[in-house]
Amino acid sequence: MSAQTEQAAAAAPKTATKSLLVRGYEVVIGFETHAQLSTSSKIFSRASTAFGAEPNTQACAVDLARYFVDFLCDESCGKCLPCREGLKRMREILDRIVSGKGEEGDLEVLQETAALMKDASLCALGRTAVNPVLSTMAYFPEEYAAHIRQKRCPSLSCKALVSYSIQPERCIGCGLCQKNCPSKAISEVGEVCVIDQSLCNRCGICFDVCPPKARAVKKASRGDGAG
Repeated sequence: MSAQTEQAAAAAPKTATKSLLVRGYEVVIGFETHAQLSTSSKIFSRASTAFGAEPNTQACAVDLARYFVDFLCDESCGKCLPCREGLKRMREILDRIVSGKGEEGDLEVLQETAALMKDASLCALGRTAVNPVLSTMAYFPEEYAAHIRQKRCPSLSCKALVSYSIQPERCIGCGLCQKNCPSKAISEVGEVCVIDQSLCNRCGICFDVCPPKARAVKKASRGDGAG
């Protein structure tokens, strides 16, 4: 990473930095490597299009890293052992972390795997594929800590780490959540609706269909004790 980029990232607010990470794939995989690779390469253009061109300051940094690693697993030619197996190993670890099954030693393994891939991969893809992980770990260590230690997603993006509940004092009894719930986890209790957490698959449809005037469905992190 260049000194100029480091200064810019340090000076920018956290939300602005994350917005850059989401908006441009070249920013995520490495600030200096984008100058080394063609801006017209399929990897850059396809990943940027796949993730979306608009900034998203609410994205989960851990899930962002997982997304790009998953994408690059398919882009790897498979000829190079460090790249092929390293990406698979990273994907396994990140999948566990966003699922609430992360362990204390995971970050160390990610760093060791990244170092090996940088040193031993045969092409630029393998050497730069680790940068989404290293960048998010460097700029958002608190998000990794929340996922691993508290089993909580601060951005409320990781499906396994959120829960939905209905605030009875705000529920107007319209029944839209109950009608649209695919897992039949919502029932009427008196004049309000209640979510059975044992049946809820955390799809978020209830949150989406709840009338704006009510906003009775609450989305919260499971690590905060909700649900």
